[in-house]
Amino acid sequence: MVVIIAVDILLSKCWIAYINPDPSVSIYLIGVLPFIFIVNLIISGAMYIMKKKYAVYFLINSFVSVIIMYLLFGWATEQNVKKTMEIWNVSINDIKYEIIRNKQDNTFYTSIDLGNGAFRGIEKDQGIVYLRSDTLFFQTIDSIQYFIHDNFIFNFKGTKKEEIKKKL
Repeated sequence: MVVIIAVDILLSKCWIAYINPDPSVSIYLIGVLPFIFIVNLIISGAMYIMKKKYAVYFLINSFVSVIIMYLLFGWATEQNVKKTMEIWNVSINDIKYEIIRNKQDNTFYTSIDLGNGAFRGIEKDQGIVYLRSDTLFFQTIDSIQYFIHDNFIFNFKGTKKEEIKKKL
């Protein structure tokens, strides 16, 4: 059983490393998890015909392998997000904003937290990010500029200085 699980982990890690998942490809799990389950059931059936004592292990592995893939996929997705994005939260006049920076292309966008995990994007609050010393500057598409320095955001939504919390 340990060998079967080790093979599952190895195959799952190889596939996950190949696709390098981010949250946008989580839909893969809808097809992959049932596929893994069915393949293990087929192997279990074949083992039942050839060597009955191994059939039980593959039947149990049908469930274990799906759980392993689900957990590894979730972990890899989280690691990818941490590697490629920065997220800050700031509250101004009882409105909670989220600023998301993509580290790969140095772009950002801002959204309003509507509660319960729902967000509404702000059309004009997107643009490019550049770093000078230890300060991040945000330049929006309509030439508004604000910046983050020492856990404070300056010139954001008409405020001089607000405390900002880094979420990710």
